[in-house]
Amino acid sequence: EPVALGGVLGKGVYLDGLNDFIDIGGYYGSQMPRDYYAGIWVDLRAVEKEPKDRVLFYFADDSYIGFMKDGANWKLTAHSDSARKSLALGSLLKAGSYHHVGVMSYIEGGSRVLEILIDGNRVGSLTFAGDRFSLQANFAGSASRLTIGSPYKQKRSFWDWLFGRVGRRGALGGWVDEFRLYRLESGEMRPDSYFAEAPWRREHGAGP
Repeated sequence: EPVALGGVLGKGVYLDGLNDFIDIGGYYGSQMPRDYYAGIWVDLRAVEKEPKDRVLFYFADDSYIGFMKDGANWKLTAHSDSARKSLALGSLLKAGSYHHVGVMSYIEGGSRVLEILIDGNRVGSLTFAGDRFSLQANFAGSASRLTIGSPYKQKRSFWDWLFGRVGRRGALGGWVDEFRLYRLESGEMRPDSYFAEAPWRREHGAGP
């Protein structure tokens, strides 16, 4: 069960890296935005015995955004269907310290674009075919879903079992705090419009 203690502002929530997650809830119809910005403060603590994607945001269509330990550094990873892409973060994330992670997600030319920001600085973008990483319901009559952390362990396929491979997706270990979700309007989908970053960083004493 997640534990609430010290955070960036007030109390944060600790996820144990085994089976903890936070369910943001679901909505029916088109109440959730197609284009959105999601921001959260994260203090990663998991130390990997085997490399896995530690899920930060999990979506109803089984796509996710997370992190994987890459030697002494971290990579941001995103997975959708059979496509998996990553961004090397170098030493931008340090275990034991809070960092702000922002994702600006929008549709452009029929593809989903994920603009990634760490502590208010753009580190790159990932593009996936189709409308994945969606906050909207998969089909009519179903509910959308968004969780912080992975809501269940990844099931191994027959081929994973045959070749002795472990599931790639794992639970997030560490502290999270101050999650925010915003609808993006058309004029806000620009590299110079990371509107949510600077005000939150100033409020939490994390920079100008």
